[in-house]
Amino acid sequence: MKREIKFCGLGDSGLSKDKWVFGHYYQDAHGKILLHIIKDSLGQIHSINPNTLSQYTGICDKDGLEIYENHIVKDEFGRMLKVGYWNYRLCWIALTETNFNHADLFEWVDRDTNGNLTNKARVKHMGNVF
Repeated sequence: MKREIKFCGLGDSGLSKDKWVFGHYYQDAHGKILLHIIKDSLGQIHSINPNTLSQYTGICDKDGLEIYENHIVKDEFGRMLKVGYWNYRLCWIALTETNFNHADLFEWVDRDTNGNLTNKARVKHMGNVF
């Protein structure tokens, strides 16, 4: 599975204020102020709140929506999970009562007929922690 590197963040000014923007992230040292910027697919530049910066996992939910860090999903058993880090590994973290507190991110990812991982997980995107 080839992973696309991209990010999302909540815009903090202009037309993108309080809206999610998606694209490539970079920092710009403008004088003594560090700007956190996402450049979208149209080449538009958006200043974002760095506390909301989240990286794409390379996985989509069962409806094809991209899943980023800090997203909340519901699995096939109705359990709410957050995409986050546990011991420096990206994983699902249980938010509701269950028999585990974290699990490998790829345990909910479908496989093709050859047994290779796809980019589609057996979860439904429900929102994010922000």
